[in-house]
Amino acid sequence: MTKTIHVTQEDIDRGRPCDATHCPVARALTRTFRQFATVGDYWALPDGRGGPLPPEARRFVRRFDHQVPVGPFQFTVETGEPT
Repeated sequence: MTKTIHVTQEDIDRGRPCDATHCPVARALTRTFRQFATVGDYWALPDGRGGPLPPEARRFVRRFDHQVPVGPFQFTVETGEPT
């Protein structure tokens, strides 16, 4: 099953650069799955779900970490749940 993750302007405004648990992408995943998410090249939840972070999300994280201006966007992840 896939899930669309929406990174909002609020996620960006409240996100912390170079912080795998409080960057905008982690905040959006945490909000979507209602579990504390961590991100890097992969995303992970405490219940064991996770997987590779899509290229567009990895690019966003790199840009945000280097303080390059970014805007809201969305991406899709494979949840590992049955459809």
